[in-house]
Amino acid sequence: MAKFCKLLKKYITEQGVPVYQISKETGINRTLIQNVLSEKKKFPKGRLNALLNSTYFTAEQIKNLCDAFFKEEYDEDKPAFFEYCNYCLSEKFTNDLQKNVSVNLNEYNSDCTFLNGKRNILSAIYTIINSSDNNIFVSDFDFDQTEINRIVYNACKDKKFKEFYHYTKYTDNEKDNVQIIFNSIAYAKEDCITYINDRKDFSLLFPEFIMCGDSTVMYDSKVENGIIIKNAELCDYIIQMNEKVKLNAKTDVAIFHNAFEYMYHLDIISDKKEYSNIISFDNHICSMGVNKEIIDDIATDQIKSTAQVFQQLEAHFDLLIEAPQESIDSMIISYEGLMDFVNTGKLYDFPNGLAKNLKPKHRAEILSAILKICSNVFVSNPKYTTFDKIQLNIEACKNQLLISYSDDSDDSELNLGTQVVFNSGDTDLIESFTSYVQYVMLSEKTFTAEYSKRFIQKQIEILQAE
Repeated sequence: MAKFCKLLKKYITEQGVPVYQISKETGINRTLIQNVLSEKKKFPKGRLNALLNSTYFTAEQIKNLCDAFFKEEYDEDKPAFFEYCNYCLSEKFTNDLQKNVSVNLNEYNSDCTFLNGKRNILSAIYTIINSSDNNIFVSDFDFDQTEINRIVYNACKDKKFKEFYHYTKYTDNEKDNVQIIFNSIAYAKEDCITYINDRKDFSLLFPEFIMCGDSTVMYDSKVENGIIIKNAELCDYIIQMNEKVKLNAKTDVAIFHNAFEYMYHLDIISDKKEYSNIISFDNHICSMGVNKEIIDDIATDQIKSTAQVFQQLEAHFDLLIEAPQESIDSMIISYEGLMDFVNTGKLYDFPNGLAKNLKPKHRAEILSAILKICSNVFVSNPKYTTFDKIQLNIEACKNQLLISYSDDSDDSELNLGTQVVFNSGDTDLIESFTSYVQYVMLSEKTFTAEYSKRFIQKQIEILQAE
């Protein structure tokens, strides 16, 4: 790929637009642009959003300029990493995860059968998982082993396991770590928690294994050679070893089917958060700027009738009100998420059984609080964005990466929904997602900060007039 300055010069020539005209529209100093084109200066990241969201470049040109800039800012592989993050935030990621693997159930009459070739290993894994229900599952398979991942995930969706223990570890590869995060979130939605552990030592014949029921499949890291052993004593040994391994493991992902436990978990996380330079991607409007009147407005009759529960709701929002949120540096709000909130007043942090939709005047207050609290607010461009249908929020700050997902599709009488939280203090993960969220802010997927603020302010005025 060509250098950023050369690409910019090429595209300006192709589009036939004078430098002074770009300077006039974007507010970027004309001399600065000319110095960048002559390779005397590096283009400042703080002005990239204004340049790329001007009216002079095509979508393809914007994409190429953004990738070239971040390739020079970080390294050769960074644009590919950003694209993979986009994939993980899209519906395609979940759809791919749910695809069936074309293997059949086999009979294994011997207590020990050696397996040669990937297809035979996959067949053995598929067989031991689907031949028995409600068994203990222990494994250290890698998420990047696509077919194995799909077999196990679909079994989780079908509630095949009595207990689920899966171990993985972060690596030096950013793509691998993002894959762990979003697979962990997907599995957690099915009540299957992933354990993070650098010492995945079960002292078995092969380095990787899947145990379910009274059978164990072991295989090498390339999934070329393996063995299936039908032996209850071996499985008991793995279960005993699992108790020891689990002691040194951690769970960065948590699942809640009770919104109050979810709120309590977030309160604990908030106490540990350092609020300097928070950046966030918000695919729904979070409950920022909530006041006592809004609390009373959104609480359902069922919640209000239970004094203790209502007090817990108030206590949670008290923490939000008192938290030093004014230091949020940058926030992206998806266009679809913003307009859904404007039209419905739905707060996805808190499901239907817990919170009613906000009145228009309170919607305006929440949006006004966002403009006040955040230094830079960006609204995603609906023409380009790929992840508007996922109710997901990402926050990255100095010491913490927080990814939360909420869903309230349950039809129970008191619907408290399902919430998944991924929380990590791993500095490499934080840096990776910080660069990703900045990339999204500076790419074709967002409007400029100036336009975004005007757009949100217009929605506030419409709501105030209702």
